[in-house]
Amino acid sequence: MMTDYELRKLALATDQEMETVQRFLTTALDELKAWESEPNLSLAERQQHKEALLMAYARFRILQGRIAEQINLLQRMGRQHQSAKDAFESGWKARLTDLAARATGHEYAQLCRLLEQIAGDEESLPF
Repeated sequence: MMTDYELRKLALATDQEMETVQRFLTTALDELKAWESEPNLSLAERQQHKEALLMAYARFRILQGRIAEQINLLQRMGRQHQSAKDAFESGWKARLTDLAARATGHEYAQLCRLLEQIAGDEESLPF
């Protein structure tokens, strides 16, 4: 399980990686624009441009993996949140049943009235 610190660290690394990809792509686009006015390119210039594009693609693949990992973590956190919520509701209902079972006749009637006032809806009461 990833901690909050590790998740923030991953998000920061992803942001930095996105900036790196943006720089590589901006450089590649700038070179393409410059080449439009100068069609005679040397083999070294073409190789440099190819390397810049390959580096941008490699960084993109790293970024793609990190984003997939973050999506997976967010989905897992959502499931955990729902699981914790379900556990809380189950415990709450069990506690109400326990209170009702321990109450005497008069206490039980008071408890029912109090819960009706709180809930405002008899269907939500467990008894």
